[in-house]
Amino acid sequence: MSKSFPNPKQIRNIYEQAYVAQILRIAILLDIFSYLKEGRSSANSVADMSNNNPVGTEKLLECLYSYGLLEKVDHEYFLTDTTRTFFLKDSSAYVGDWLLEVTNPVVFEGILDSIKTGKKISRSLPWHQLAWSESYAVDRIEDSLSLWEKAGVQPGSDSDFHVLDLACGSGVVSLALAQRYPKVRVTGVDSSEVVKAAEDLAKRLFVQDQADFIDGDVHLMSFEEEKYDAVLLGNVTGFFTVQQNKDLFMKIHQSLKPGGKLLLDVTMKRQLNMRHENLGITSLLLWSIWGTEYYSYEEYEEWLISVGYVEVTQLSSLWLIANKAISK
Repeated sequence: MSKSFPNPKQIRNIYEQAYVAQILRIAILLDIFSYLKEGRSSANSVADMSNNNPVGTEKLLECLYSYGLLEKVDHEYFLTDTTRTFFLKDSSAYVGDWLLEVTNPVVFEGILDSIKTGKKISRSLPWHQLAWSESYAVDRIEDSLSLWEKAGVQPGSDSDFHVLDLACGSGVVSLALAQRYPKVRVTGVDSSEVVKAAEDLAKRLFVQDQADFIDGDVHLMSFEEEKYDAVLLGNVTGFFTVQQNKDLFMKIHQSLKPGGKLLLDVTMKRQLNMRHENLGITSLLLWSIWGTEYYSYEEYEEWLISVGYVEVTQLSSLWLIANKAISK
């Protein structure tokens, strides 16, 4: 057996990441980015406008510059495209509230209490701001097309191909397919604030005429029977109970045309002893805030088959597909 050694770099990486998050939190609370909205400004000018200490302001601006969140020329600071898009409060894609919530020390004090007592904490998250952020993830276009290809979805040019996108978020996965294939028609479902981000992305991708978005609760809605060639379900099943998932899978099955496909975007439990840091933290958050958990591929397979799906296949660590049988 080879000898292992303590790794101080691992510890340093962890607390340095925490530093970045908390410095950004401070900048958002001070609304620092708004004072650079009109263009370049010195630290003293920002301090005067914000009524903050000039030395402290300069130290903060230097931190933001060092993290790549500001640019600087001749002692004057200015916004990057990223900060202008996501951290100005009058931007439709503002995500400051999301950052403040996920870095809020109160949340982590609540998690500490949950671990000690088993009691759940109650938090609401501005999911629409996460959707806006995701709508600008340009790399997801090609990733989404690769997913559809792997799932065997290649719409033809003769007739419309109907996609129902439930818990659609930014809608990028289904809209990428619409951009590639003119006959694709997307119906996206999410909360009213979230679908605004999806509608905006549809316009940026020039597929707004191929997409409609609905404000709705997937558990309460009725879906038209045998209408859809494919149904995409966003990464929400971990928030649902086993019975809620089964009931939803049954409704989706009824909405699919014979031979139609259900694609699940799901964070699944990994095999024993398989390390995944993001899965660890999100699993803890899921349990402490919502009282639910992630499920395994085997559990999804069992539920899907029990309500009538066939050929359940895991496409990746995050995606699986199930087919509706072709009518005889």
